[in-house]
Amino acid sequence: MVQSLAQELEAEALVLTPEEAAAIPSQHKIRRIHTVDAELTAEAVLAQHRERSIAICNTVERAQSLFEALCQQAGPNVEVRLLHSRFLRADRQAHENWLQREFGWNKTAYTVESAILVATQVVEVGLDITSQALHTELAPAASVIQRAGRCARYQGEAGDVWVYRLPVDDAGRPRYAPYLGEQKDICEKTWVALAERTGEQFDFGAELAVVNQAHREADQKVLAALQANRFYIADRIAATIEAQERGAARELIRSVDSRTVIVHPDPKCIENPWAYEGFGIFRGSLFGTYETLENLADEQGLDWVLMTAEPLPEEESSRERTVWRWRYIAGKEDLEGALIVAVNPLLAAYSAETGFRLGVPGDREWQSPLREQKHRRREFAPYRRETCQEHVECMLRVYKHPFYDRETQKERLSLAEELVYVAQRLESKYCWPTGIVDTLARWVIVLHDLGKLDVRWQKWAHCWQEAVSELRGEDLRIPADYLAAHTDYNDQNKDEKALNLKLRQSRPNHAAEGAAAAMDWLLAQIGDQSLVRAALTAIVRHHSAGASGRHGEFNACPGATKVIQDMLTAAGLIENNSINIYRQVAQGDLSRRLIRPRREEELLPYLLLARVVRLADQRSQEIPR
Repeated sequence: MVQSLAQELEAEALVLTPEEAAAIPSQHKIRRIHTVDAELTAEAVLAQHRERSIAICNTVERAQSLFEALCQQAGPNVEVRLLHSRFLRADRQAHENWLQREFGWNKTAYTVESAILVATQVVEVGLDITSQALHTELAPAASVIQRAGRCARYQGEAGDVWVYRLPVDDAGRPRYAPYLGEQKDICEKTWVALAERTGEQFDFGAELAVVNQAHREADQKVLAALQANRFYIADRIAATIEAQERGAARELIRSVDSRTVIVHPDPKCIENPWAYEGFGIFRGSLFGTYETLENLADEQGLDWVLMTAEPLPEEESSRERTVWRWRYIAGKEDLEGALIVAVNPLLAAYSAETGFRLGVPGDREWQSPLREQKHRRREFAPYRRETCQEHVECMLRVYKHPFYDRETQKERLSLAEELVYVAQRLESKYCWPTGIVDTLARWVIVLHDLGKLDVRWQKWAHCWQEAVSELRGEDLRIPADYLAAHTDYNDQNKDEKALNLKLRQSRPNHAAEGAAAAMDWLLAQIGDQSLVRAALTAIVRHHSAGASGRHGEFNACPGATKVIQDMLTAAGLIENNSINIYRQVAQGDLSRRLIRPRREEELLPYLLLARVVRLADQRSQEIPR
């Protein structure tokens, strides 16, 4: 498999021979493998326990049950701990700190003589721990080997790994979850391969042999499918970018088989559900618990069980926060597309020792806490009114010159300097004229808010200034010939925020409108269709990546031509050329003039230009005036 993958990637495969592996000092240890034709139980763990043991279950629910059984049977001289993915961040960190100390390489740091860890797959990676006995439920060979690495991990140690059969359901079928589909077959092949070696030393060579025996056929199918579907996958990615299909992650990135669950008594009052600490629950586990939840809710006379939140369509503003709409989950079918779920506090429980449990009587006073923010949420400076020309000139300043980032208290390179390396690579790859990407970036900066030079948009801006003048008790009105790009607005002020919610529905869109007005003129100036598509798409989507290209009417204000001329001069683009934008544009759709994501020569410059205009826009609001 490694050789096949290397050939596909045009890479060189480097595989250690058993002799080379044996020469590595960390391999100088003894680790034996055993298969047990029975389920993993507390009695089995205690029978093999000496000073340090680890027991690994494939599901959180079974790990919690095993933990409680061990706590009852182990006695006062054995400390038993539990680790899985359904702990709050602080509690999980405390368990991991204890684990690193009590199961780490430095045995002089141990504070308890005897300890047992019960865990799930979370211990497979990222934890440098060891044990004398490791017990695990059957899993695919790759996972079993990762788990076995937590037994006799260090040079000179000796230990035993015990692999157990899976529990069965009422029909006598093994409970393979979360390993479903072809992974069930891999589990059985893993059992056969391990059973052939039971009682033997499990070194690097044996691990490779087991992986090849268990995974080879499935891996070959995966590689063949990738080879056969490479063009389909590329087309699917392109179509997803084009349609902004949020649900494609499960197919294209990874198997999204978990749902985030939070606990809250009144989800409808939550502005942002992702601001709360949640628990990732395997989709099958959530579906399997649904009837238990409904029955428990009926027993307690509750009027709701689960709710989910869906984002409303994005506003044409990069500063507007996502608005979430909550709805009740009425059946299992409603869980299918739900990525975040809120559960009634009376139907779930949490403790620092066992973690989160779903489908058990809970405490109405407990709810998911807010996430601890590692970095302070970026608070944007209040918008200050400025003309279109002033706004573009500020953006050009941060594009051309170094920028002092007050948040990090560091000076950043100018955007133009940050752009240089990637721009040169693109220009070389596609044989574009030297410096064309920089030129195009300045064109996009100048034209990105062209749609605000529309009569209706300016009327809205002037109305806003009158309304905010009344709120602040000061005269912030602007002259009739003032062509605004931004108005005075502080989104931290609740009255102004309420006013914005009231008036934003009447605010005309501007991004696609400006692109429609300038598209043919821009093509005449740049010439290259691919680059013009990239620039137009960056303009259309500079607030919302999901913008389609549909646009409303555009009617240029008197004085718009002079403003555009001055902005182009400031950008060093043209002087005294006629400004050939369409002064009037009817409603329409320019989606056919936007990028075609399957064509890299359009997609790559678009992504670059969109990033430039967003950063320039953001930084322009933070520089001193």
